[in-house]
Amino acid sequence: QMCIRDRRRVHGLNGVYLSQKPNVLEKFTGFELENKYRFFPIDQNGNKGGNMIFKAKENSDAIARQFLGGGRAFHMYLKLTSGQMELGDFLLLQKTSTCCRFDRGEMQVTLLEGGPRIIGFIYGPCTCCELQLQILDINRQVRFTIRGGGCQCGILCPGCPCEPCRVVDFTLYDAVGNPISTMRRRTDFLAQLISNADDFILGFPAGTSVEDKCLLISSLIMMDYAYFEDQHRNNYESR
Repeated sequence: QMCIRDRRRVHGLNGVYLSQKPNVLEKFTGFELENKYRFFPIDQNGNKGGNMIFKAKENSDAIARQFLGGGRAFHMYLKLTSGQMELGDFLLLQKTSTCCRFDRGEMQVTLLEGGPRIIGFIYGPCTCCELQLQILDINRQVRFTIRGGGCQCGILCPGCPCEPCRVVDFTLYDAVGNPISTMRRRTDFLAQLISNADDFILGFPAGTSVEDKCLLISSLIMMDYAYFEDQHRNNYESR
């Protein structure tokens, strides 16, 4: 079980840098494998700094990965780490399956500290010309909303090597619609030549609780599956 020291470590985070582990085999065969992720802290300037704090690996059905893409169901444990050493399971993410491109599905977030308890949900509503996730509390009331424009260069021409085409920017809003932070999805052009990995950067608003940070961390995983997993598949199929 997670100790108080580990909870304080999560509470002290200014934000997180999510890095998807590259997989060369998936890139060149088109055979979808389980996604693997690593989380790092960020400094005051939003740059990755320090040792890895979480690692996670998708658990899903192999057939669903090939035919449903980002709409597949999965469960995923986020494990606390110290360097390369695993300290134990911290979060459990469980995503529903969806066959409709306009339905992004829902992810349930369970905090495993002191016994499992559901702390909220990440929901991808149907929107027009916008990328959006709603972060809901245990009563399904909106805690945060993440929104990004659908006409950004990083959406329309993701394979281009120029800087505007390698980033997608989002804004984090509180429950009443006030902008409180930013999120960015970034790709490295050279890395994209040999893998389908993405990076996400999210800064936490001041005073964010451990539970809310857990929901925001989980939203990065959901964002990748909801909007960028199928983008990689389309890039491969169009070659």
